[in-house]
Amino acid sequence: MAKISLLPDALDLDGSELVPIVQGGATRQASFGGAVATLAQPFVVQAQAASDQAADLVRAENTFVDVSLAAAEAAVADGTYFKLVDSAAGTAEIRLRNADGSALVYTEITRSALASNGADKGASMVGMQGGGTAEQGLSGARGPTLAEAVLLTIPAAFTAIQLSGHSAPGLGKCLYRRVAGEPGHGGKFQSGDGAWWELAEEAVTPQMFGAAADDGSFAGTNDLAAIKLAFNVACALGVPLRINRPHYAVAAVYTDPIEIPATGGVIEFEGLGRIRWGNFGLPLFWNQDGVGRIEIRNANLIGDYTTPLTVNKPAYVQQFYNALGRGAGYGFGNSVTGMLSFLGSADVEVSNPRFTARTLENDKLITVCIMAGEGANGAKGAFKVTGTSTFDGIHFGILAWAYKSLDVGDILADHWGQLSVAGYAGIATHVIYCSVQGDEDVRTTLGDVYDLGTEVAGIDFTLGSCSVKFTSQGQAIRTGNLYSLRAAGILDINGSNFDIASLFWKGDSAAKLGAGKPIRIGLGLYDGYGRTANGGKFGSVYLHIPDDHNNTVIFSEYGCYNVNFGKVTIRHDGTSQQAGIISGPFGNCDFDVYLDMPNTITAGAPTFINIQNGGDNNRVTMRTNSPQFKTMRVIESDKVGSTGNTALITGILTGEERRLTPGHELGLYRVEARLAMTAGATLTAANLIPRGANVIALTSTISTAAGTSAGLTGYKLGTAADDDLYGVRTGVGVGGYTGNAQWTADASGVRIAAESVIVTAVGGNFDGTGEILIVANYFIGAPYTDLL
Repeated sequence: MAKISLLPDALDLDGSELVPIVQGGATRQASFGGAVATLAQPFVVQAQAASDQAADLVRAENTFVDVSLAAAEAAVADGTYFKLVDSAAGTAEIRLRNADGSALVYTEITRSALASNGADKGASMVGMQGGGTAEQGLSGARGPTLAEAVLLTIPAAFTAIQLSGHSAPGLGKCLYRRVAGEPGHGGKFQSGDGAWWELAEEAVTPQMFGAAADDGSFAGTNDLAAIKLAFNVACALGVPLRINRPHYAVAAVYTDPIEIPATGGVIEFEGLGRIRWGNFGLPLFWNQDGVGRIEIRNANLIGDYTTPLTVNKPAYVQQFYNALGRGAGYGFGNSVTGMLSFLGSADVEVSNPRFTARTLENDKLITVCIMAGEGANGAKGAFKVTGTSTFDGIHFGILAWAYKSLDVGDILADHWGQLSVAGYAGIATHVIYCSVQGDEDVRTTLGDVYDLGTEVAGIDFTLGSCSVKFTSQGQAIRTGNLYSLRAAGILDINGSNFDIASLFWKGDSAAKLGAGKPIRIGLGLYDGYGRTANGGKFGSVYLHIPDDHNNTVIFSEYGCYNVNFGKVTIRHDGTSQQAGIISGPFGNCDFDVYLDMPNTITAGAPTFINIQNGGDNNRVTMRTNSPQFKTMRVIESDKVGSTGNTALITGILTGEERRLTPGHELGLYRVEARLAMTAGATLTAANLIPRGANVIALTSTISTAAGTSAGLTGYKLGTAADDDLYGVRTGVGVGGYTGNAQWTADASGVRIAAESVIVTAVGGNFDGTGEILIVANYFIGAPYTDLL
């Protein structure tokens, strides 16, 4: 056969042309048109049907939404394609009308159904190649739980696996990575094929280790084991332990606190994350003699002690004052329980701690939020409590007795706890108590403290339970503003080089304060260490003492030296004050005080300052509205040893002054007389100027207009020996005056006898109408034996 390419071109085809075909094993001829028509016929039929279907389905009359099949079939002719939509199911059936009704061609899924998250919509409507639905495939993509992962064979190509939870999906979701060998901590598991996996998260949560965090009613699962394991893993991985649920619980009784390792660690409370703590024998987080950094961020802790206790004495974490070999001289008569306990820790920072411990059994516990001290090996740490600390129902918010430095931010305290157990009720409690013993140079700083001092009903107050207490001769102390409504006082400070920005205290009951003092200062307690010349200062101070306190307000028991008391305001509404309002062995101190004491003290003259034990060189400046200004006492108890004490007392109602020095008083006084202008020629202010007075001013004025019916045109002011010595006034109306400029001679000088001032009528007589006011100012000196 010749090459086809060499044959001549065919003419126009009409279908009659012959082509060879093989049929039944023999070569036969067939017309070209017939062969093609036979082979193309099925495709032509399908194409026509598709064309008919497409044309039918775009016609609105062939689409039926939420109607019955019978109604749709009745509306279309045989051979017509129509669409039957079920909105609720999210499907659309494509059907062909026939003699028997209609036949289902195929079913479509609506777009809204695919986008739905309903139980029978969305991914549940999409099939998977290997069987099942897309929803089932997505569920499997969340990963197994830890309980399931230990049974799995995981392909070697997988280098990490996402777990959907610890024992159930959704609680403790986390990522693990494949590692060559078994990790040396608890954040691990071994899959069913023998491979090891290690936790690979930027933070660790207790849920990853089985915590239920279901304690919404304080009756949930004990999460202590999970919290402890989570923290140990976090420390090993060098990531934080994150407390991010509001309902973690720790059992009411446990024997093994969460110990912070020497490598240090970070605990952060996130959002509403908190831990309820029901134990009364051990701290929650504990570290002793650690060397690493410890940081607890935004601590939120609840002490819940609703389970009745059978103890007959306060529970304790340890008898730290004896156990540490420091001796009973530490000053703590009993032991305490701290939520966060750090002994000998190298570097501790707690931020924004919140601790609530208000319960019916609170009076049988000594609850402490943060406890910091010396380790058994003698190590001491640097402690920081940053941000704002919030305490409610505590005995001690912060208790620190040995440290290199302590820096505390602001503190807000509400209810305060107090023991009532027999034999232990004498323990004084404080929002913050710092005690550093010995000749140690340490630094203590404190921000603002707001102690609302809300009382626990039915529990007696313990003497000395003031808001803030510092006990250390070697401390350098700086505080912000101290605000307290605690009935037992605001400050007890024993230290040197202190600076208190301001104080505000208001007591509501003399019985509750008892023999206590709102402010107690003792700088000489540890003179054996050679620190007798200490110093400090107070900024503004406001003290509103109970009405009948009748006791000292600012008290120094052992010695107060080189202290500047800035602007001190003492409000005293009562009628009893026999003890010195300020009392103690002060030396080289500077007092600047406003005494707001408007009532008369009924049992003798009040004592303002009682300088004890030979206090020297104190300067007292006091302003007062006391009606007993002239008899207010400044006392030196040990009169033989006192030198150099001075006082300036000003009566703000009259402008009078008293200057007191040892053995001497110099007063600048004001005296006045109001004389009714009784009928006659003269009026007398008998003995107006006392014996010994040195007159420096004498003035007069008409305070009520005089009558003129007896010819009065003015008056003269003088003495029996010189009737116009103090001047002449012309006129009888209100106002006008005589003063030193009108004196006719030098009237100053010391009076060796009491002197009366005589008013003589000019131009006529007084007719019984009018009043004249005479005011004299004079110096007077006298012995003052209270400061001898």
